[in-house]
Amino acid sequence: MARSPYRSNRGNTQLPEKVRRVVEALPINQVGVFLLKNSQGKILRIGHSKDLRHRIADYFRAGAIGWPGKVETVEVIPTKSENTAQALAQELIGEHQPPYNEYNTESLPESAETRRSQILRAAAALFAQNGYQHTTVKEIAARAGISPGAIYLYFDGKRDLLLAIADHVIGQAWGQTQAAMANLDPEAYIDAILQDMLHFTRQNRPFLQAIIAEIWTDKELQEQFFKRVVIPLFENAGQYLELQIKEGTARPCQVEVVIPTIAGSLIILSLLRTLAAGGGTGADDDFLAEFSDEDLVEELKQLYFYGLRLERDETAEEA
Repeated sequence: MARSPYRSNRGNTQLPEKVRRVVEALPINQVGVFLLKNSQGKILRIGHSKDLRHRIADYFRAGAIGWPGKVETVEVIPTKSENTAQALAQELIGEHQPPYNEYNTESLPESAETRRSQILRAAAALFAQNGYQHTTVKEIAARAGISPGAIYLYFDGKRDLLLAIADHVIGQAWGQTQAAMANLDPEAYIDAILQDMLHFTRQNRPFLQAIIAEIWTDKELQEQFFKRVVIPLFENAGQYLELQIKEGTARPCQVEVVIPTIAGSLIILSLLRTLAAGGGTGADDDFLAEFSDEDLVEELKQLYFYGLRLERDETAEEA
């Protein structure tokens, strides 16, 4: 028997009859906006999702939030893309100001951005401590000091949280690196990237250990991670290299081949140092621990710029 679209392995849902009929009629993976209403038609909550059937049902899971009993009906507005749905939801929130949207959830004074950051910090700490699979939304909410249902006002679930953390942690670190290195020559640029990556890996090792396992085994997560995190990094580095080629400080090359090759070697080195650590945080736990960061950076830099060939003996050539 097929699983009901409004039953989750995280807990059964009890939908009001009018809501249930709407949910059952929705196509699988329908993107759009939803408006949760009470019996008088007052809008209580507006949201958007890339999967309306399951997102709406999530609000009625036992213990998820304290107010689903007030909801009697739901209105859905299908859209063609998630970006369109998000923009429309924001417009409708501004127009109707529903009482259970984020700006006044639980009457807390923090801004939406402050609350998002609070949830991300809690999730990152628990993912690093317990692993992604062994961390629940309920535990994240308790760590953040909010109700579990409030998390769904900001994120679609654990996977969305994991991607948001990776996007924030890795993307922010790369953005800072890019800004600091905009005017460096290629050799100094590579040197700075290597130093920053080794430092970043050591500082964020517990979280990286948690996220690597998930990205390695979850195809959808792989695709989203590459789209939101890895590809933008490649594009930024590629733009830098193309500029250096144009200015004559780097030789002409196939940028789309060179950048992934260099980045790949850095990523593999970082993964080895992270996975080989076994959860430790000291320098002695590192892969290639007998070499200092300076030694590793120098060897890799020489490899990138000069390869493995011996220098030509010009005197021998003349003879």
